[in-house]
Amino acid sequence: MIKLLCCVLFCVTISYSFATNYYMSNKGNDTNSGKSAAQAWKTIERLNNQKLLPGDSVFFKSNDVFRGQIQVQYSGNKLTPIVYKSYGKGSSPVISGTVQITNWSAYKGNVLSAKTTGQVFNLFVDNKMQINARYPNVGLLKMDGGYNNTISFFDAALTQKDGYWNDATIRFRTYDWEYRTSKVVEFTANKITIKDSSTNQLSSGWGYYFDNKFEELDTIKEWYFNKEKNVLYFYPESKNITKKSIEATIYSSGFILENKVQNIVIENLSIEKFEQYGIFAKGNNEGIKIINNHFSNINRTAIDFNLISKNCLVENNFISDINGRGISAVEPENIVIKGNKIARVGNIAGYGISGVNGMIGIVVENAESEKTNESHIATNNLIQNNVIDSIGYVGIRMDGKNSIMERNTVSNSLIQLSDGAAIYCWAKSKFYSHDNVIRNNIVFNVTGNNIGTPSESNPIANGIYIDNNCYNIKIENNTVFNSTGSGIHINSESYDNLITANTVYNCQSGLSIAEWSKPNTTYGNIFEKNTVFANNKTQRCVALSNWLIPSTKNFGTFDRNLYANLFEKYLMTENYVSADRATKILNEYSFDSWKKNYSFDLNSSALEYNQPIAQYQQSKLFYNDKETIISMDVSDKKYVDLDGNAVMQLQLKPFTSAILLFQ
Repeated sequence: MIKLLCCVLFCVTISYSFATNYYMSNKGNDTNSGKSAAQAWKTIERLNNQKLLPGDSVFFKSNDVFRGQIQVQYSGNKLTPIVYKSYGKGSSPVISGTVQITNWSAYKGNVLSAKTTGQVFNLFVDNKMQINARYPNVGLLKMDGGYNNTISFFDAALTQKDGYWNDATIRFRTYDWEYRTSKVVEFTANKITIKDSSTNQLSSGWGYYFDNKFEELDTIKEWYFNKEKNVLYFYPESKNITKKSIEATIYSSGFILENKVQNIVIENLSIEKFEQYGIFAKGNNEGIKIINNHFSNINRTAIDFNLISKNCLVENNFISDINGRGISAVEPENIVIKGNKIARVGNIAGYGISGVNGMIGIVVENAESEKTNESHIATNNLIQNNVIDSIGYVGIRMDGKNSIMERNTVSNSLIQLSDGAAIYCWAKSKFYSHDNVIRNNIVFNVTGNNIGTPSESNPIANGIYIDNNCYNIKIENNTVFNSTGSGIHINSESYDNLITANTVYNCQSGLSIAEWSKPNTTYGNIFEKNTVFANNKTQRCVALSNWLIPSTKNFGTFDRNLYANLFEKYLMTENYVSADRATKILNEYSFDSWKKNYSFDLNSSALEYNQPIAQYQQSKLFYNDKETIISMDVSDKKYVDLDGNAVMQLQLKPFTSAILLFQ
């Protein structure tokens, strides 16, 4: 055993002894050795031609900008990874997907033009994204109707001559939960025909807009690129642009990790302005660590792990202004995503990812196919201590099995789409998403956006959403507040889930279950020890819906919960259809009638409008999203807790909350 250990240590020592440090600097030269700061290389092209060995490190000089796409072709070892990082004092070195544009000349009116050497995907002025020439300049058009297919529609507002919109890009909404992007192949007499088939029939009421149309370059911050001429056109805020930093995105990805590349560390870098990815791991990668980086202004995804990566770490990164997804992984094993700050993902309607599942902060998902018990799915993953804010669609999605999502703070979700949630999971079929834990998360301000849909009111926006076919999901000790939909929603065909010890405040419905797909497939869900507080007359603590059969009694059980509605007698609501499905029936329940009708909540309690506690008509939720216990002085008002006891000092454990009342 001692001989074996000595052999291992000897091999590691030998490996380190041959490890090489390579240096990159804007003042370097590609003819240098690259092996010291004084002998640094200058370009990413030179770096890509170097064969790296386990233990090698590539150092990028702080304050410098390196333009291009880094090809990671060689693997490190577990103890001697290949490392990409910074050196020197100052701001993080930038890996940029742009080239600087300085050769501007007057074109016509307020428009400038410049010759380029590559295709332009995006344009930035002083790090702010500009607008691809679009129509209308703001807002959406509305389809007047369709032709019972997924590729054509008509709009009487389109009065341009035939062929005018040919080859323009069209960005359109076809479901509550997605935007799609395509090209116009034909425009004739108000009729648009697109290249890529939509997932839904194009029909009346859906919103859309055009861009990438030279004739619509008519307002400031708009640009257009002519691929045939390699000419970029731009309408700046001012013709005096000499002091502006103008950059055009021409590269796809910052780092591309080839299939099966292992044991790579990328840390302390800024990765920005790429068309596709900041870091793209092609698949079957292992031991990848992405730590303390800053990602910004990337069109598709900041960090993307393709199929089946294992034992990877994404930690303490700051990700902002991404159009598609912040962090994405397909069927990973043992990935840890923790301590990241993610802001402003999916804030531009129609950009990023065409179709479903764009505009997401973090997603761990499965390839969308039918699964069996032997199928590979995402497994043993951890999503922990991330702070996520201002997301176009879902804050965090976690599919797969045996995984944990905990101590995340998710705020301001669904600002562009609807029919989703701040925290979400879904399953195409059985053996897809099950036996996971969602606990100790703080979720708030879930709004939903139905602009560009046939019905622009009442968007579906939930705090935590367990969607079709998910089972054995434990939802524990979460705080959810300020949702225009449900606080915690269990959807059709989800079963045997445990919803326990959560606090839900100021949501249209606190806890809800709906069955609409297959009858009698939503069952066994247990709701216990939850605190649910309705904050106005229209809100309900529990909402049950069945649009298939005239019963909601078999969805699950409720007990040992605390409910509060201090404004009127109804705490629960029930919707179902008559046996012939011809009539929709609505029943409202007081707490007593709820218990009598369902035999639910026999060991629960309720704070109601006719109790002395109802003198306190105002309330406030306090929460702690830190890792330490915090104390709050709340003596500014005469607060009482839900038992009516006066409170002047409030102590909260990590990732917990409390509701206080006042007059």
